[in-house]
Amino acid sequence: MAVICLSLFLTNTYGACTSSLRYINGVWNKDPANSLTVKTLLTTSLSSDSRICVNDSLFNPSQGYLADIAETYELKRSVEDGFWTSLKNTFISSLIQAFNNSAAAFGASDLYRLENDQVLAEMYVKVKSDLDAGLGVILVAHSEGNLFALRLRQLAIADNYSESKIKIVHLAPPTRITTEVDRVPYFLVNSDGVISRLLNINQPNITSLGGDIVDVNHGVLSTYLNPDISGTFKNQRCEVSTSTPQAAALASIKRVATCQAGPCVFIGFSSC
Repeated sequence: MAVICLSLFLTNTYGACTSSLRYINGVWNKDPANSLTVKTLLTTSLSSDSRICVNDSLFNPSQGYLADIAETYELKRSVEDGFWTSLKNTFISSLIQAFNNSAAAFGASDLYRLENDQVLAEMYVKVKSDLDAGLGVILVAHSEGNLFALRLRQLAIADNYSESKIKIVHLAPPTRITTEVDRVPYFLVNSDGVISRLLNINQPNITSLGGDIVDVNHGVLSTYLNPDISGTFKNQRCEVSTSTPQAAALASIKRVATCQAGPCVFIGFSSC
């Protein structure tokens, strides 16, 4: 009887889908309504694909301007090998040190790390629930959300879930995504003024919005999921086409759902 009830619960919750899609936002976002807007857009855009259930977003709340910067680089350190070696002589390294010194004066030097861990734990509960329901997980992540997505995958693998069950579609990733290893697509606009300032990132693969590199071209809705912006997109097979960033991202989400049961095969951009 218990098995039947559980089966009915999962059917009602997930329907006939085989993949659970969740969005993870970036830094400096205190309003969950923004994530709800992205969820609504993805739900509408993917409504014809019965394999994909768009579920509640994994909200990454802002802890404050400086704390969010420190959090981002702490997450980068956790997912990148040898990262601090390349960072030590940069302005950001000094900024983090200044933040820690200021926070220490108030007895809270590790505050951002504690909140980071709590947010990550809350996100993982939902991801684990999807995996335990037998679903593949597709994380659509923007900016710092990519670092949370990579950490969530690390946690799932440590808990003996199959790596092939967790796919990430990276929008404006603030770290280098190696497609041969991660088997996931990334999207980075050439005029993104936020990511272009960072170390250890991928080459842009979308040429759009002219040649000016400005911060406004970093937004998830204003740029990466904007249906009214066209540009030149180089895909994982090194094919060049004219597309909107939104169309390219949605096509890759569907591609990832197709190969959810096993590794996706993407050719790295370095070979183009």
